[in-house]
Amino acid sequence: MISKGLGNFKKVPIFEIASIDIYDEAFAAALLQVERDMLSYREAELLLQQGGRTALEVEQIRLNLRRSEIHAFRAAAELFTALGEYTALFLNR
Repeated sequence: MISKGLGNFKKVPIFEIASIDIYDEAFAAALLQVERDMLSYREAELLLQQGGRTALEVEQIRLNLRRSEIHAFRAAAELFTALGEYTALFLNR
């Protein structure tokens, strides 16, 4: 097993450190998608007021935003779970 020494701490496999980076990147990507969907929703509401979008189109965009928020929440939960497991390695649980 490839591992990285951390001083007096237990050796932690490199793949576990890398998996935290993957979860962190997934969370950052999910947050970016929420920002994009929020912008699309605001734009759609403005276009609705000007007659450029229908109420159904705006509702579909709002649902996309909600799905993005749920995905970001799941990504955050996965990241915090991985961080908790990583922390447990240092506490020798």
